[in-house]
Amino acid sequence: MDKVVLRNYDVLEGEVVRVSDTAIRLQNPETMEVREIPRSEVARILYQNGEVMDLTSGVSQSQSAKKMAQTSDGINRHDYFFLRALWGYGISMLETAKSPVESAGAFSNIVGLQLGGSIVPGHALFVEFTSNGAYLPTEPKSIMGYGGFGIGYSWYLMPSNIHFDVALSRTVWFIEYDEKDIYGNTIKFSTGLGTGIMLSVGKEWFVSKNWGFGLAAYAQFGSLPGNGYTLEESAQTGYYDAGSVSWQSFGLVATATYN
Repeated sequence: MDKVVLRNYDVLEGEVVRVSDTAIRLQNPETMEVREIPRSEVARILYQNGEVMDLTSGVSQSQSAKKMAQTSDGINRHDYFFLRALWGYGISMLETAKSPVESAGAFSNIVGLQLGGSIVPGHALFVEFTSNGAYLPTEPKSIMGYGGFGIGYSWYLMPSNIHFDVALSRTVWFIEYDEKDIYGNTIKFSTGLGTGIMLSVGKEWFVSKNWGFGLAAYAQFGSLPGNGYTLEESAQTGYYDAGSVSWQSFGLVATATYN
């Protein structure tokens, strides 16, 4: 049978009965039903006799046939298993209710891992694990960070391989000061679990059959409650109640995706 490759890399099979300036007519040889596909949605046609009709510019027939074979085998196509690692730098800003540092901003390190699968080609659901850490040049000097886990959705715009991502997470925040309390313990504050949201947009380039590397703009926002610890509980856990905390983080990350 003939094969029609769409610009989103989906492949339709049947008998091409007509190619016009506006549409491709594809007939199902079993039901004889004819489907009309807008020409603007079609990248190429691979006829049963081996002839290739390329409807995009600047691509040779041999390249078109190669891409046809790749997409038929799931190569350079976002389907099935989804794995993405990301790492980069950004700026984190926070406001706290009880911590000695009421507000601050600093350069931070962003690390994340997304693991899931495609529900349909180009659309993936994933579980995300993320962390962010920063050194605050304040008085007293301190280290802050947060970590979270949640669920997200990624959409790839093909064939440009641009992705848009969103995730909701449960997040906890902490800050550790370079000072001791009256008991000789390092002063540390933390929050309870709160809600965070991640937004990103990026571009990737395939470097092998299933691996793509790229860059993405990355943003996180969160609002977290205090941990509610009493002084006795703080003495046991080593963390004081930071009260409510709001934070934002904006950065640029490198991505490595297997899909």
